[in-house]
Amino acid sequence: MTTAAESCFHCALPVPADCHLKVDIEGAARPVCCPGCKAVAELIRDSGLGQYYALREAPQPGTGRPPDETAEWHVFDSEDMLSAFAVISDNCAEATVYVGGMYCAACSWLIETTLTKLPGVDTAEVSPVTHRLRVRWRPAEARFSELLGTLADLGYQPQPLAPESAARPEVAEQRTALKRLLVASLGMMQVMMFAVGLYAMDFQGIDADMQHFLRLISFFVTTPVVFYSAKPFFVSAWRGVATRKPGMDLPVSIAVGSAYAASVYATFARGPAVWFDSVTMFVFFLTLGRFLEMRARHRSIDRTAALSSLLPNTATRVRSGGSAVVPVSRLIAGDEVRIRAGDAIPADGIVIHGETSVDEALLTGEARPQA
Repeated sequence: MTTAAESCFHCALPVPADCHLKVDIEGAARPVCCPGCKAVAELIRDSGLGQYYALREAPQPGTGRPPDETAEWHVFDSEDMLSAFAVISDNCAEATVYVGGMYCAACSWLIETTLTKLPGVDTAEVSPVTHRLRVRWRPAEARFSELLGTLADLGYQPQPLAPESAARPEVAEQRTALKRLLVASLGMMQVMMFAVGLYAMDFQGIDADMQHFLRLISFFVTTPVVFYSAKPFFVSAWRGVATRKPGMDLPVSIAVGSAYAASVYATFARGPAVWFDSVTMFVFFLTLGRFLEMRARHRSIDRTAALSSLLPNTATRVRSGGSAVVPVSRLIAGDEVRIRAGDAIPADGIVIHGETSVDEALLTGEARPQA
């Protein structure tokens, strides 16, 4: 009979007293704690990878989580930390967690199955490509720390991520800018084709009706370029005039607007010349320059965000009464912080006890320590 003292052969967690599941590995019946572990163990065995259990460096049975790690997860139950990493609405919370230590799609299935079995968890979806878990639960029935601790018990390294919905406004900006650039490029190419015909016919002679027709087509193609692709220039110019602080967009808007207006008048009044080709080309190159500048700015933002994501969410603060794991946002000048081997330093400071060496590759760009 399975007892509570037995440990799951797959994940090393204690097997519940009322669980009698077994899996045959290497000719022996091994106890497992849940159908999820049983299915994964059978999958590993049936795939001819049973040697994995002989070679793995498994944790000692029944040890559970280290005390420091348990305290670290409990920090995420505080109101400020929960609001920073989860979106709460309608008595439900939703968070995104990066799951380190995933290697295959079976890990995704194991995580989803294990979490959805927990009381209070509504959904759990894992992407095996990005290693990101999106979980939705009811805080009144389940704590965020329980979900993170469960992932740690499975052998993964969970790292809560800030909500992305409000953190990526540049995605919409880039999509809109790309549309404006596409319209400007297509308009420029088409109008230039018509302009070649108009220029050639000026030297070789052209029927007046054909000339008027090509100008009309150029007008219809140029109009969306001016009113859609060049819209940011006009908006910025008007804002500068309204605030009495005109910028470079004002002369650009005057040039585009006046050339377009003169060309429209010449088209319908059958004037001597139009400049639709100049307008579309000018707008295209300006829009292209703005787009490249925006991409460079977004890459800089992404690099800054990547560096910020490396900072830890919690820190072990040491005081006379002992130590406690607290959110990094609660650290104040003068606090003493304990840094364990392999930890990221959460704030600026000086070493007051012990000795250490710090990997500064992200700051120096050097792969090896430099004197």
